Amino acid sequence: HGRIMYCTTAMAQFLNYEPRELVKTNMCNLLNAPFNSLHQAWMKHPPAKVPLNSCRGNNTVTIVPKGKQSVPVRCVITQREINEQQMYVVTMEPSTFDAGVDERRLRL
Repeated sequence: HGRIMYCTTAMAQFLNYEPRELVKTNMCNLLNAPFNSLHQAWMKHPPAKVPLNSCRGNNTVTIVPKGKQSVPVRCVITQREINEQQMYVVTMEPSTFDAGVDERRLRL
């Protein structure tokens, strides 16, 4: 659960890794605390309803590239079934901290 099965060279460079380093790495290793431990539980039992401010809702979240500070990204997550196993395909695009704050602002 949560292991990276494939990564493009561009994504690996963005995360400051070699592509082969990321394969089999747990996705939680790229998240800040406490989200890294919360994410593991979510992967085992994902809620049917997308949590508010979740990456599943296409909101800006942060990831931690190796040896660098947190970077804001927006994720698009789709599901595929491969060999009767549920897989998640995560596409990340750069975002900004300002965009993340705007997404969480109260709107009247």
